[in-house]
Amino acid sequence: MTSKQRIIAKALEFLKAEPHGIRYSEFVKQINDALPDIPKNTIHGTLWNLDAQRPAEVYKPARGLYLHASFKPSAAPESAKPVSPAPRKVKEEQF
Repeated sequence: MTSKQRIIAKALEFLKAEPHGIRYSEFVKQINDALPDIPKNTIHGTLWNLDAQRPAEVYKPARGLYLHASFKPSAAPESAKPVSPAPRKVKEEQF
């Protein structure tokens, strides 16, 4: 197993255990503590776009916050959105 694969496996393990997500710096620290033989820059290089590498498993609800996709909130139904009335056109004669 390559270093990158080990980092991703450990990252997914940590994300599954955190329903509220993990901030990036804490995420790197946890993986560095769990895998001390892997250089920290390799961890940074693997984690920075983990949501793009594994979109089915990793979700970023905000900048720097990583969340497992199983904890992703479901989308609100379309009927729940408020409906705004169509804007009326104002003719020049009404002025």
